[in-house]
Amino acid sequence: AQPRAPLNPSAGDVTPFFGAADAVYFASRRPGGYGGLDLYRMERLPNGQFGPPTNLGPNVNGPYDEICPFVAKDGRTLYYSTNNPAYSVGGFDVVRTFRVLGTSSQFILPKNAGMPLNSAGDDTHFRLAPDTYTGFLASDRKDGLGKRDVYIIYFVEAREEMR
Repeated sequence: AQPRAPLNPSAGDVTPFFGAADAVYFASRRPGGYGGLDLYRMERLPNGQFGPPTNLGPNVNGPYDEICPFVAKDGRTLYYSTNNPAYSVGGFDVVRTFRVLGTSSQFILPKNAGMPLNSAGDDTHFRLAPDTYTGFLASDRKDGLGKRDVYIIYFVEAREEMR
């Protein structure tokens, strides 16, 4: 049987990302966080199990909600959505940060991924495709066809973090 990450939705664990080679990332309202939903990381252990959840710290988490983590192929670049007004132009915006080399869960301060990726609405669930030029996200922006739509983003230059 495949080992399962010990996520607990009844305890507030949501929006997991299982695609990182070395860990599972997720948002949670676990006690001891910085407020709202925080991002956590559970390292994959050599025996196939998962280590304890580690909060990604104050450079990533704050008193608002941080959700929908995505780790690029390089293993260092983390995209996520936040409604923290210090980083968001409206609702949830996609931001990007980098894990400090040689650490498992220390990150630099994030930066907003910019327009037109972000909008005045809620922009969440950002993912980059392996082709290095294509991205996807969910948004409730004004030009949508429903409550929340999936958008494709085409980058002019290859995203280095996906090589």
